[in-house]
Amino acid sequence: MKTLLSSCGLAACLVAGWALAAEEETDSAVVPALTLTASNFSECVTAQMSAEALQLAPTGEVRCALAVATHHSYTFVVVARAAAAADARLVVRLDTNTLHTAAITATNWISLSFSAPVNAGQHVLALAQEGAAAGVLSVASVTLTGGPVLPRVVTVAPAVPRAVTNAPARPVWDQPVGR
Repeated sequence: MKTLLSSCGLAACLVAGWALAAEEETDSAVVPALTLTASNFSECVTAQMSAEALQLAPTGEVRCALAVATHHSYTFVVVARAAAAADARLVVRLDTNTLHTAAITATNWISLSFSAPVNAGQHVLALAQEGAAAGVLSVASVTLTGGPVLPRVVTVAPAVPRAVTNAPARPVWDQPVGR
């Protein structure tokens, strides 16, 4: 430190110190992100999953359950592309609310970015292709950033259809034994 002070003036040392502190602050301010890929989307309606991306057919939809700890505005970045000669329309929904709609005509991967407020609680993030699109819409990933705590993916058991019967309301083992 003595060498540094003797070889430069006090003002220059202060500027160098501020620059070093700003550089360290920038390095430590890494924004955490939650990236959702095909494997995170557990419910697919007229869609297919490949190793590279989700493949949404016209009117196709995929869903992912998320748990959000605190109300905050999050930035969503969707990486998508359309099949050759397709005019795909991507719709991003949270529960039943449409967060973003975009026409996708590029056949190479593009990033779409938008921000939206998300309330605390459990939500369903849905990606859909709407309209009379000519081909497949591919989605490689959805990344969420922002907020003090990132949402987390929630595993939801698939709904099991129940047969309608005239069975008793209580389980059989809970029924009184007849004599």
